[in-house]
Amino acid sequence: MRFTSLSLENAYGQSTVETETDQSGLFSRNLLPGTWYAQFIPPYESDGGSSPEDIQIEVRNDNEVELGDIFLEERVLLEGYVVAPSGYPLGDVLINAVETGYNGYSYSATSGSDGYFSMRVPDVALSVSLQPSAADLAITRYELSDPNLAPAQFELSGGTLVAGHLVDPEGNPVPFTMIEVRDDSDWLYGVTLSGDDGYFEVRISQ
Repeated sequence: MRFTSLSLENAYGQSTVETETDQSGLFSRNLLPGTWYAQFIPPYESDGGSSPEDIQIEVRNDNEVELGDIFLEERVLLEGYVVAPSGYPLGDVLINAVETGYNGYSYSATSGSDGYFSMRVPDVALSVSLQPSAADLAITRYELSDPNLAPAQFELSGGTLVAGHLVDPEGNPVPFTMIEVRDDSDWLYGVTLSGDDGYFEVRISQ
């Protein structure tokens, strides 16, 4: 569990307090008076398990706050078909779903020959990336505010071609080097390998 202060009485700044439940699911923690954002984060499990939950609580001087039972919902099924811009189903596409917030846990699956994939994910906002095995398509991202409302089809983007030659300070080609394109949040947008002459090309979705 993680408690983050939204505002504190008679104190400045922000405070974050973390704790764990005992084997019976019980917990207690001393918090400064104020308004707190509480996150209840279950242990990571690759399959099955529960979804995280969050609430806002008010803590007052010399008062004990009884939250009662906090129910963590089961994970939900995220499924769909991965297709090319032409609508043709795509197999061997790596699908990676990452929680937006909480602990940023990630869950993955690979599409079958018919483009279908499925996995159980937390019932929270997710950032989903689809990484094709084909070089003529780009890594494509979907932001899902609710995985229950995910599209039936996930279309990969053809992207924009970025190409060049990788050379050392003397101008000699640098072969067989992995090249990754990431944004300032470290999200992967493209990955490729330079050829024996240092040439590389990668497609980047907009």
